[in-house]
Amino acid sequence: MWIELLSVVVLVISMAYLLVMTIITIGWFSLDKSVPSPGNAQKKMTVLVAARNEEHTIENLLKSLEQQHYSKALFKIVIVDDHSSDQTFEVMTNYVQTHADLNIKVIKAIGHGKKAALKQGMSLTKTALIVTTDADCIVPPGWLQNYANAFDNEEVSLVLAPVVYQQKRRILQKLMTLEFFSLVASGAGAAGIRLPFMGNGANMAFTRQVYESGVEDKGYYRYTSGDDVFLIHHTFRYFGRKSIRFLLKKEVLVETPPPYSLSQFIKQRLRWASKAKGYQSPVAIVVSLVVLLTNSMLAVLFFSGFWLNWLWWIYTLLMLMKILIDIPLVYGYAGFAQRNDLKKWFIPFSFIYPFYVILVGMASLVVSISWKDRRFSR
Repeated sequence: MWIELLSVVVLVISMAYLLVMTIITIGWFSLDKSVPSPGNAQKKMTVLVAARNEEHTIENLLKSLEQQHYSKALFKIVIVDDHSSDQTFEVMTNYVQTHADLNIKVIKAIGHGKKAALKQGMSLTKTALIVTTDADCIVPPGWLQNYANAFDNEEVSLVLAPVVYQQKRRILQKLMTLEFFSLVASGAGAAGIRLPFMGNGANMAFTRQVYESGVEDKGYYRYTSGDDVFLIHHTFRYFGRKSIRFLLKKEVLVETPPPYSLSQFIKQRLRWASKAKGYQSPVAIVVSLVVLLTNSMLAVLFFSGFWLNWLWWIYTLLMLMKILIDIPLVYGYAGFAQRNDLKKWFIPFSFIYPFYVILVGMASLVVSISWKDRRFSR
């Protein structure tokens, strides 16, 4: 009896994963059709950044913003220092003093946390467009011009764009990069079929109308992470599925450093996973649940094989199926990001991934989150 039940469970979960990932992959490969044509739109915008303990990286971001192929008269930079315990604030103020050609405003946060810092920064902006990135990122020269072009379409309210980890030699960071590729590509693919549920605030732009439409009132600020994802869900709900686009262009590809250690990587992912409890988007809930169940099933089959060896055959078969399903999406993003060197690591990564998903998913429910010398409650 239990064998028949196991067969049904395995079949249902496997087919659900196949369906979800096939739809997302179709969305990824259809993205090129939604890329706006080149132009020279002239729109005033604000680049909004929350910074905490980024004394070694913030200057790289400021330099990349200074090198934009976009009129400096059209954009302002607002950076909110979120109670840094290092020299981040001093580095920023020194840069402002020596680069008078840039319109930069640096302030110290009143509240605590990234969301509070971004909210405070928003109160200082007047432009109709807001572009966000992180303090440890490097943005390409055509970044702002391409965002301005994207918003020439009046039905667009929020634009997502790609992020890539900077290239590192360590094997661990290569595996981290592949995991990150799978997240970004999945979010891009979902946007490609007009069912966006995930994005990265390190490379995002939205209209002031989106922010002023009541996103603050939804209770999202009680979660440690998710300022970007909840904004996407809110925009989708109030402005419609056509209001969100993914800008798949190398000219807007933002670079960010990968976590320097396994401990930092796990802490970051725990912070990201903590927001899942606040999901109200049916798409986000369904995709997250299918991914979690699929990887849980693989982990259970693997460990059960120590008692019933024939279960390892089922585990191997399903793992091979999952690898074949995932390859087009991950390889597609690796090719776009010009990181084909990572493809050889994809199969080893695939065998590790289910156990990582279970570890992070379960830990996010019971472990207090620590990030940048700050502890958050669950």
